[in-house]
Amino acid sequence: MLMPIYTPLKVGPSFRFFQLDVTASNSGVIMFVYDMRFLEADGTAHPTSNMTSNTAPSPLVASASSDDFDNFAYFAFDGSASSGWAPDRPGVGSCKIDLGSGNEIVLASATILAPPDDASRTPKTFTIEGSNTGDFSGEETVLITQTNISDWSTSTTKTFTVD
Repeated sequence: MLMPIYTPLKVGPSFRFFQLDVTASNSGVIMFVYDMRFLEADGTAHPTSNMTSNTAPSPLVASASSDDFDNFAYFAFDGSASSGWAPDRPGVGSCKIDLGSGNEIVLASATILAPPDDASRTPKTFTIEGSNTGDFSGEETVLITQTNISDWSTSTTKTFTVD
């Protein structure tokens, strides 16, 4: 009797907090993240609701190391191709999201949407990290590492798989 072959879903630790930590941008001056999603192995994208402020809808909370003018952290998670988070110049910094207590996920991949007007205003070298404390002060787990990503196109979403 033949037994069916199953391909297991990717498993790993689950996390409540995710952080994009950009250490170099392609422009070297300014960088935008227009929409970022964290995907489970089954394709479910988080956050599942588009953010309307840094603290809405509940229980989502977005924050950043800095914001350039009115380009707030939640713009990275608002589902819009017309607004994005940007850190203060020179285009490096971190942006994180808290999915809320009880909403931990196992990350399989992450997506980032490039700006509609200038593909050079994109992350070049970055990590995506997971945490269950939100501190990102040594307890985090690096899930995705990307170096010298320069082949962005305007208004195009790139997918990055967990290392």
